[in-house]
Amino acid sequence: MKQQENLLTLARQGDSEAMSAVVAQYKGLIRSVANNFYLVGGDKDDLLQEGMLGLFNAVNNYDGNKGSFPSFVKLCVYRQIVNAVRSNNSEKNKALAGSVQLSSLTEVPDGLDNPLEVLLKKEYAQKIRRVIDGQLTNTERQVLNLFAEGYTYEDITAATGKSYKAVDGALQRARKKLLENEEERKKLETKLYNIKQINRAKCVLMQYLRITESDAHRQIQKRAMDQRVPEIQIALDILKTYEI
Repeated sequence: MKQQENLLTLARQGDSEAMSAVVAQYKGLIRSVANNFYLVGGDKDDLLQEGMLGLFNAVNNYDGNKGSFPSFVKLCVYRQIVNAVRSNNSEKNKALAGSVQLSSLTEVPDGLDNPLEVLLKKEYAQKIRRVIDGQLTNTERQVLNLFAEGYTYEDITAATGKSYKAVDGALQRARKKLLENEEERKKLETKLYNIKQINRAKCVLMQYLRITESDAHRQIQKRAMDQRVPEIQIALDILKTYEI
C-alpha cells in the first residue's frame, strides 16, 4: 500500500518512470473496459486513448477517502469512455465519427497541425473530391454528404429511406473507396501518419511531464539527434511507453 502511494505521488509530480509503471499496471483494465463499447464507424484506439485519459485523471485526483485506487481507476476510466461515446454519438460531433478521411482533410482543425500537415491534407482532399465525384454510387454519395453535414444515422435513414444497417454499410464502402486507386495514397498517408504520431507524442509529453509544446518538440528533436534516428521513431517509442 505504501509503495502504491509513493508511486502515485511521484507520478503526480511528473516522474516519467513512475507514470510508466502506473500505465503498465492498468493497461489490461483499460482494454477490458474499452472492449465493452463500440463507436459506429470509429476506431477502438480512440476508446483506449480515452481510457488513458481516465487513468491520468485518476492519478491526479485520487486520495485515500475514495476507496481503493484500482476501483477508483476503473470508475474514472469507465466514466471517461462513456462520456466519449456519448459525445461521439451526439448530433454536434456525429460528422466526426469515422469521417476522418473526409472532414479532417478538408478543414484545418485546431491544435498542433503545422503548415506541412495542412498542405498535405489539402492535397489529399482534392484527390478525395475526385473519388467522391467519380467513383461513389448515388446512395454512397448521398449518405456520405449527409453524414459530413452532421446528420445522425436516424436522420439519414429517414431522409434516404434506407435501413440503419444499409446506411452504415454505404458509409463504410464510401470510406473504403476514398482510399482506393490513389497512386500517391501510401506516400501521403505515411507523411500524415508520421506527423500525427509526432503530434500525439508531443501531447503525451505535455500531459504527463507538464511541459509546453515547444519543450516537448525540442525533447523529441534532441532524442532523435542523439540517437541518430528519425523523429517518428522517437515518437513511437514515447507512445509505446505511455499509451496502450
